[in-house]
Amino acid sequence: MSDISKHTEPTQEQIESLQYTGKYIGLGPYIQKKFHSGNVVGYRMVHNPIIPEDSLPVAVTRPQRPSLEYTQEELKSMHESMTKGEKKETVADYGLSHFTTPWQCAQTLRKNTEKKDPIKAEEYKERFGTFIVRVNYTEKDGLVENRIDKKTGHFEFLPIKDFELTNYVDEDFGIQPYQNYLSDEQDK
Repeated sequence: MSDISKHTEPTQEQIESLQYTGKYIGLGPYIQKKFHSGNVVGYRMVHNPIIPEDSLPVAVTRPQRPSLEYTQEELKSMHESMTKGEKKETVADYGLSHFTTPWQCAQTLRKNTEKKDPIKAEEYKERFGTFIVRVNYTEKDGLVENRIDKKTGHFEFLPIKDFELTNYVDEDFGIQPYQNYLSDEQDK
């Protein structure tokens, strides 16, 4: 994982190079405060084989808000009046979820795929897959959230334009079933 205490604040040029930059109108100052550029290793849930939707954020694969229909002027006005929490949620909707270890990724998968409600469990498997990949990003590939959830190890990654997840998958790690990481053992 990158050392977030020594992060580099993103430039306006880096923000404009993001894949969904049109959805961040008016959120540049928020992104500059909450994200950084740098090298990072993360773990992501995927299907096996990896499908195109594995490279896409939730806001694109399953939009819950009609933000795709607003003009840039409307988005800017909306974003400027948002609370910090609403800004975080909006940016996260267009980010890709990652975890700092495969065990944290597996725990999240297990929690959501072994639900009492079998329909919700199956929907989660369909949506996110049941496999884990390790990805290696450089400062040129996108921006990394400064705050990593201490309990779950979750963080958001904002990819650059023309991002394709398969270009960043660590071939030595490969695509592994999440069940391989359900023990209490940690990275060695």
